[in-house]
Amino acid sequence: MKKNCALLCFLCLCVDQTLLGQSEERLFLSAEIFQQHERLHLGHHWKYHPGDNLEWAKPEFDDSSWETAATTLHAQSMPQSGWPGIGWFRIHLEIDSTLWHQALGLTIVQAGASSIYLDGRLIYKFGHDGLQPIHADAINYRDFAAFSFTPQRHHTIALRYANYATQTFHHAGFIAGFNLSLGYAGSMVACGLREMERDLTTQMLFTTFALAFGLLHLVLFLFSPQAKSHLYFALFVFLYAGNIFFDYQAFLATELRSRLQFLRLHRALMPANPIFMLLFLYSLFSAKIPRQFWLITLGLIITGFFAVLRPLVNLNYIFIFMLAMLLEMIRLMRTAIRARHDGIGILFAGFLVLALFSSYDLLLDLHLLEPVRGIQNGYTFGFLGLMIAMSIYLARDFANTNAKVLAQEREAREQEFQRKLLEADHARKTQELEEARKLQLSMLPKTVPQLGNFEIAACTKPATEVGGDYYDFHLAADGSLTIAIGDATGHGMKAGIMVAAMKSLFATANFAGDLAEFLRQSSRILKQMHLGNLYMAMTLVRLKDNHMQVASAGMPPILIHRAATGSIEEVLMKTMPLGAPAGPAYEQKTILLAPGDTILLMTDGYAELFNDQEEMLDDSNVIAYFEKAAQRPPSEIIEHLLSAGEQWRQGRSQHDDITFVVLQKK
Repeated sequence: MKKNCALLCFLCLCVDQTLLGQSEERLFLSAEIFQQHERLHLGHHWKYHPGDNLEWAKPEFDDSSWETAATTLHAQSMPQSGWPGIGWFRIHLEIDSTLWHQALGLTIVQAGASSIYLDGRLIYKFGHDGLQPIHADAINYRDFAAFSFTPQRHHTIALRYANYATQTFHHAGFIAGFNLSLGYAGSMVACGLREMERDLTTQMLFTTFALAFGLLHLVLFLFSPQAKSHLYFALFVFLYAGNIFFDYQAFLATELRSRLQFLRLHRALMPANPIFMLLFLYSLFSAKIPRQFWLITLGLIITGFFAVLRPLVNLNYIFIFMLAMLLEMIRLMRTAIRARHDGIGILFAGFLVLALFSSYDLLLDLHLLEPVRGIQNGYTFGFLGLMIAMSIYLARDFANTNAKVLAQEREAREQEFQRKLLEADHARKTQELEEARKLQLSMLPKTVPQLGNFEIAACTKPATEVGGDYYDFHLAADGSLTIAIGDATGHGMKAGIMVAAMKSLFATANFAGDLAEFLRQSSRILKQMHLGNLYMAMTLVRLKDNHMQVASAGMPPILIHRAATGSIEEVLMKTMPLGAPAGPAYEQKTILLAPGDTILLMTDGYAELFNDQEEMLDDSNVIAYFEKAAQRPPSEIIEHLLSAGEQWRQGRSQHDDITFVVLQKK
């Protein structure tokens, strides 16, 4: 909710006049004021005049006859003198000597294009040049520039602003003007970075948590299809994961088209979220689905459609039917409490946590409460508490149901039950492992992407039905290919859950930056998930032209066969796996590749194969096998390595998963 408010208002416009101080027609600023606040929003004191004349940039120009107007150009606060698509805004400042020659910064949040003049001197331009009509879908919102005040008391900021598409912005529900903020340059940059890191971490953390909960209960539903409550809960949290991802992504976007796209995706998922929550409650406390559910659902679908068309203007219509959905949920919960339904207290506690954090959000929206520890969105924590309560309830209900069945059958025929229980338990485990194996394999890429200057092949061979190895690909718009290969500690269901978590992190990551930063951020998130001694080793490789960037976390060395010399080069980065206690820092290396060079990425399961003499294959044999086949195509190299491993094992079982990714420069 607060993200949407931020979109509608851009930033807080008003600065307390007693804080800034005022000297006649000038706004007083000093170092003391900037030390108390990281940035000050200049929302008042602006003089406005329609039209375009460069003479208006001069500090000595007399603007006393100009209109005092808001710079936001909101539909309800347009200048009285009219807006022809371009105009000038001026503000007069009185600067204390403590700010002279200081490194200051200004941030403009705008829906158009601007040229900023300080004392008649152009210091920065933002956006389109303003001479042609501006298309609303191609305008950036945020920008930053550094400047300093010369040693004089009085200064004037003149801003030439253009936006010929104000009606388009008003129709979408956005403000069509601008906001200007001042502050120390270092503080403003640091503040922006902290906010971005906080939002990205929150987005990744809560999205990953929701996906993990959804995958867990989807698996439980696959094991017990009659328990539809698990399916409804899984769909509910999957939709919530999409909601929170697109909600934060819309706020992080700096371009209107992207922001609108993410908002529309958020609005498309938003009505479906409470629908599956209500279906979940019906599956627990109602014998059938009543007619009012379908009426409310129809209302949510219709209002959701209009909210997709106009995400800000039509959002409130969704809340009408969400309120009806909430009342229906309260009715169901009240009935269950009166009937003393077993475990209802767990669900009630979850809804209470959601209500508390939603109230926190409401108080923030009404400016009755300051953010606690910088938390701007409490609803994410409220939904996390609700998801945990729902998951605990389902797990408890699942256990109680099984216990009752076991007790009834034990009374009927104890000995026969024991025999059948063993058979059923074996069959169930076999089926569970098979389903989990299919789910695990479905997380791996169906195809291997091919670059014009690289040939690529990949293969994984799990030791058990559910493996802990993982590989994935991400092809960026600039043609670069990012490859991930990982190895979760152990194997089986726990390793599968770790792979699912890393799949989610990889799928939602932005690989335009440093690969080592992704490893650091992923490690922090896995630590926060408190998975015990479950860790993830991983190597990341990014290919672009003749360069290969690599970063590794606790993985075997990368082997490179140089075609020019026929030698094998080892790239070893000694670091700890993701989620493990602190160790050497993750770093990124860049390696130059030549035509014919071949790269082998692998997990440690291959080097740790044992033969019947209790001898381990080890790295020296791996290098020898690779060197022998390095000039063959990548798929044949993998076949050669697997065949050599089979000969080495001599029929002995494979105790760890084996995964290869082979790259060859054309």
